[in-house]
Amino acid sequence: MIKQQSDEQIADLFLFCEFHDVKYYDVQIELVDHLASAIEKRWETEPQLTFEEALVEVAEQFGVDPFHFSRPNSLLPFPIENIHANSGFDAIIEARTKSLERKYNRMQIRYFIEFFKLPKLVMTIFSTLVLYVF
Repeated sequence: MIKQQSDEQIADLFLFCEFHDVKYYDVQIELVDHLASAIEKRWETEPQLTFEEALVEVAEQFGVDPFHFSRPNSLLPFPIENIHANSGFDAIIEARTKSLERKYNRMQIRYFIEFFKLPKLVMTIFSTLVLYVF
């Protein structure tokens, strides 16, 4: 029988991603999905592993140090302000951030160009002239 993660374990995966400086929710969802799938695959080969042990092994495959600034007897990190672990997720975060920046820049340019189309441009000029006359 293959184990599956509980809701609490999925929440722990989200906390794990947040600690490793994954701020964007859509990236967190993607990483949690990959981590959960990898943990389930690990359980297929070694069902005796606990969740924490499987997460440690999977995190190391991602290049993440799961024990960086962690509490004793807990895989989840101790919250220390302004200290960030050297995350193996950095490449994924950087790629996704660049992708989102390109998307939003294109949207801003599209809205800017849309504003200067004929009906809005005429209304803007007309409104400006009316305000100037008054």
